[in-house]
Amino acid sequence: MRGPEVISLGTGGRDVEGPHIIKRNNTYYLLAAEGGTGVGHMITMFKSNSLWGPFEDSNTINPIFTNRDRASELLQNIGHADLFQDTKGNWWLTCLGTRPSTIGFKQITNMGRETLLYPVNWENEWPEINQGIPSEVVDMKNYPKHQHTLINKQELTDFYDTFDQPILNPEWLSLRNSLEESVLLKNSTLTLKGRITTIEQEGTPAFLGIRQTEQTESFTVIVSADTTINNGKIGILSLINDTHFATILVTEQNNEFVVSRYQKVEDLIIEEDIVHTYLHGSPVLQP
Repeated sequence: MRGPEVISLGTGGRDVEGPHIIKRNNTYYLLAAEGGTGVGHMITMFKSNSLWGPFEDSNTINPIFTNRDRASELLQNIGHADLFQDTKGNWWLTCLGTRPSTIGFKQITNMGRETLLYPVNWENEWPEINQGIPSEVVDMKNYPKHQHTLINKQELTDFYDTFDQPILNPEWLSLRNSLEESVLLKNSTLTLKGRITTIEQEGTPAFLGIRQTEQTESFTVIVSADTTINNGKIGILSLINDTHFATILVTEQNNEFVVSRYQKVEDLIIEEDIVHTYLHGSPVLQP
């Protein structure tokens, strides 16, 4: 019985990980991710006549798929790939990537890593993946056989929830542990019981969220007039993690509602009142 063996050290990029081996025409092909999951991320490929190697590449093939030198492309951090065939024998590549937004000199994505799919022509020794460029849009006219298999049109739809089911829609999520004992669904209304735990603490706050799927989105919450705030706060939160978030909060103070902004980026905190609204009057904007 053979023990573990190192069959490849990659092309020299750091953090060689996520390997997949595909056998095609009695040849073993090794896919790997290199460069870390940041801007240097790339997909590399090697081949061997033996499952145990040696695995080698050609001088021009690697990286076989990456945007590490294409900062203008909307998709970045391309890696962790696998190759598969559909029922018609067409080859496809699935991988991970991000759609970052540039803020100052830093790229931030609030959508995490997304799963991508590309058509592959594999007629020769090495596969050709979307002409080597991880583009956001693929012209399927260049892949008529692949296009013929895509019989179900994918349509993006808005997410709208009236809470008229006995359990929460699977799109909703909480932080860390379950909020089952704090959530009540009744009469097409969601009631969320408050907790003393905040977003900044490593616990489970009274928070329900949905994953952001586009860089520009609209999010609306209809709050019942019977909602009780008492000494607590309610609001809408845009969350990256417990040190990067922004929220609009409503509190009840001295017979008026106070709408405030609370934002945290690492050790920078911005806290300010935006609107004061009397319970039976008009809003007063803060200067």
